[in-house]
Amino acid sequence: MDNTVNRTSISSLRTSDSNKLMVLTQDVLSQPVNQIEPSTLVDLIALSELDDQLPTSLNRDLEKFRKNAFRQIDDLPDGPILANFVRELSDLDPQDLPQTLRDFMAELLPQRRNADALETLQELAERLEGQPPAEIVLPKPAPVKATSKKTTKKKAADPKKKRRTRMTAS
Repeated sequence: MDNTVNRTSISSLRTSDSNKLMVLTQDVLSQPVNQIEPSTLVDLIALSELDDQLPTSLNRDLEKFRKNAFRQIDDLPDGPILANFVRELSDLDPQDLPQTLRDFMAELLPQRRNADALETLQELAERLEGQPPAEIVLPKPAPVKATSKKTTKKKAADPKKKRRTRMTAS
């Protein structure tokens, strides 16, 4: 039986304008963390930190995603499952891990008891030390092209029907 899961991966999240991001992230924001490639996951969390560069609705959706992702990570069993997740994060470029994720992972360390999980969390913390997260500046969305409004000539109105007045006999 094959236990591999096809994970969603979206490239260029950190370099897409907000209009493109709204399209790219539409489906992935509702997926569980274990179904998202670690690089895509950290990109989404990093984007959730950019409130001033994103439209309100996308910012709200990304913030909700981040909170949900942290809940799911916190729910990972203390042991091999958590250790494997942390190893996948450790395989990424340290600068790609956003500050909120770094802070969250640091908070997990004192809460865990499994030796393997503790070791990988500690290794991740050491790997990130002295490596600040990369700053993300999204490109401005391309201006919406103005559509030329065709002036329409009013069609000759149908001749108005004559009003008929009813005369009633008194």
